[in-house]
Amino acid sequence: MLLGFLFIIVLACLAIGYSYLFKGRFFARQSLVIDLPFDVVSENLKDLSNWPQWIPWLLFEADTKVHYDYSHAGETTLLPSCLSWKGKLIKEGYILMEPARSSASYCHAVIEANAFYPRDVFLSIDLTKQGSHTGINLQLTGSVPFLLRYKTALLKIRANKDLELSLLRLNAHLVQYSQRTDYEFANPSYTFLETTQLGHFDAVTRPFEAKDQSISQKMEQGFHDLFTALGPQNPIAGHRFALYSKADPIHHDFDGILGALVQNVEPCDLHPERITLNGTYLQLLYHGSYQHLSLAWHVIHNMMRLQGHRPDKKHPSIEIYEMGPGQTNSPKEYVTKVCLPIK
Repeated sequence: MLLGFLFIIVLACLAIGYSYLFKGRFFARQSLVIDLPFDVVSENLKDLSNWPQWIPWLLFEADTKVHYDYSHAGETTLLPSCLSWKGKLIKEGYILMEPARSSASYCHAVIEANAFYPRDVFLSIDLTKQGSHTGINLQLTGSVPFLLRYKTALLKIRANKDLELSLLRLNAHLVQYSQRTDYEFANPSYTFLETTQLGHFDAVTRPFEAKDQSISQKMEQGFHDLFTALGPQNPIAGHRFALYSKADPIHHDFDGILGALVQNVEPCDLHPERITLNGTYLQLLYHGSYQHLSLAWHVIHNMMRLQGHRPDKKHPSIEIYEMGPGQTNSPKEYVTKVCLPIK
């Protein structure tokens, strides 16, 4: 009996400690200022039929069936009050718009996306007039079941990336209403490729590490040093690439090698090596600037999870720069293949 009592006390202490260490709610917020009048943005966002153009969860199945419900509290509405979907990977989900005044500068929605969040999440969109521009603030909040609270930090990161991706796609969707022809905007696109094994190739490489510094600056300097060491007598025979042995964006800790494909290297300070990539890789083709490349990793990690895979940490993650600053002056035209090792 005493042992049973002690066991209960230990369990209670563990439960209290677990509750203290892992919070039961997460919160994410992202904002953007767009060069469009307030009324144009407000009217567009209040129509749920526009939302599939920018919400992130439909990215993973292009043929997802979408349905709209035009009723609320038993009455027919002019605009859809509910958007629902059903897919093989993203499962069933819906977005239920809460009614608001026609003049309101906000809208709230309840979202069920069980393939991405364990419980319903709540999306708030607040708009502010900023002269001829409009400020858009997205806020996503959700709760976590007690036994899944150890995932709260991960869900917060996922929510922030979902909102960041939503704003980029929303901006690209709304730009069609702009009167300006010179309006610059990011419009990233993602194409899922077949899962494959990458094999081997010959390349020249150099190590890189980024902890407190900007990873883009470290990589730019690394590639500059690589090409300088190769010399003008050794033109690059293929794409540049980066192999990540460590990639921890939360703590900004990156480690790996930078490289370029070569053939028949003339004598220089570098020596080609055979790069062998064992394992199976999930692949994604990303069109867009390097500024938002982290969102491509967010998308491919989500696809990995939806397909029931796990990352294979025995093999490096890879970025292959198929089109970059050397081929185009427009960052929107950059093409990067993202390769994630899975098991």
